Amino acid sequence: MSRSTNNAARARAVLRDAIQSGVYARGSRLPSTRELAAQLGINRNTATKIYSELARENLIELPPNRPPIVIGEGGPVSADVFQKRMSETLETILLESQLIGMTPADTTRMLNQVASNFFANYRAPRVFAAECNEIEARAYAQELTVRLDSPVRPVLLDQLGQIRSDDIVVTPLFHLHEARQHLNGRTEHLIGLVVTANSSDIAAIATTVTTGPLGIVAVNPGAAERLRRLLSFQIDVPMLTASVNQPEALEAMRGKVECIVSTVRAQKVKWRRMPEVPFMLIRYHTDERSIEQLRIEMQRLGQALPAPTASANGRA
Repeated sequence: MSRSTNNAARARAVLRDAIQSGVYARGSRLPSTRELAAQLGINRNTATKIYSELARENLIELPPNRPPIVIGEGGPVSADVFQKRMSETLETILLESQLIGMTPADTTRMLNQVASNFFANYRAPRVFAAECNEIEARAYAQELTVRLDSPVRPVLLDQLGQIRSDDIVVTPLFHLHEARQHLNGRTEHLIGLVVTANSSDIAAIATTVTTGPLGIVAVNPGAAERLRRLLSFQIDVPMLTASVNQPEALEAMRGKVECIVSTVRAQKVKWRRMPEVPFMLIRYHTDERSIEQLRIEMQRLGQALPAPTASANGRA
């Protein structure tokens, strides 16, 4: 099987699992075929085929000239869909077994042995992205799902007490202490990730703003304050902060601020903007070293976890 075929099969499986596990909620937009192809090193025709297959499974809708929209709900995979996926995955392996001269009986016996060993010794850990609100939790989970090429589920910090003890929980470093409290001491699989602002965005803001004040808008007061502190190391002007649900604080910026800076997540929430004031976005991303740490932990736990038991199948 070629690398491109491997990438396509993996992308299809990851996107399907992410939709069915709730990482991509109903109504969410997926990357365009161009973006998906660039992310996975496949051509656009292959990306189009992946989306067409997901559309046939009634998981996504393909509006003309726009990115796909999730229409499927999270839930179990039907037996027919799973059988089709398994057939696609095994077909190349079965053909290869014929080429090297294995009999159907030998091949079946080997497949049964591999399956038995897997169910006896391996269970992939579930990964949850913990944040303080649903908007950020879902956005964070979506980013990690794409970068890890594996489903990451969103969870609120105050829901962490409901997840299994062997699940991996990731959260930005500034929420690490709060996550520890909600996990009630179960912190052996808690990972704090470094989340950083895009340096080119900071440079653009610094170039635009001359005297200030600079208005900062985020999804909540804590996020706005963190962004203010971050920018204060780079931009020496007065700053006013507000969250999207603080209309009085937003109105207080009118006629005072030279420019408004908003996080991408805050941009997705409807709030009263000021068309007369320049508006700029600042993007965040998870540091690649933190991502690599998470990959290592997932691999380690995948090898170490026991087979699931009847009492270990709870959901967050």
